[in-house]
Amino acid sequence: MSQAINTLPVNRLNPSSKANAVAGRKVRFRHLVDGLIAMILLAAAAIGVSVYWRTSSEMNAAVAKHEAAARKVEELKIETEQLKLEVESLKTDDGLIESVARHKLGLVRPGDIVIQVDPGSSGARTVDARMPNLTPRSGQSYTGTSH
Repeated sequence: MSQAINTLPVNRLNPSSKANAVAGRKVRFRHLVDGLIAMILLAAAAIGVSVYWRTSSEMNAAVAKHEAAARKVEELKIETEQLKLEVESLKTDDGLIESVARHKLGLVRPGDIVIQVDPGSSGARTVDARMPNLTPRSGQSYTGTSH
């Protein structure tokens, strides 16, 4: 205890110990400021990396969506060309017109016998079909109106 009592008056009278205390506080303050700056820089870097990752994933998703749309456009172009060729064939080929009328529309020529088979039954029955006449009249063709 005597040492504490003896040092108290000495500290008040010794100016260098006050200067050391002030210098110590300045150093601690400077370390605190440096630490805050380092934390702010670290937080800014973390935010930058986070934004980069998010935008990178959004960009990848957008590129994938664009590529899918481009593939769909190419498929539709091919389908359009096929349909154009089919339309041209239907305008000029009488056999193709008859084939489409028979298979897609279910039309038959007079005198044709239609056999309908029910998938659920084992037997078949014949029916005399009364369907539109596919035989062209004299001087007419199947595509007479399309030329």
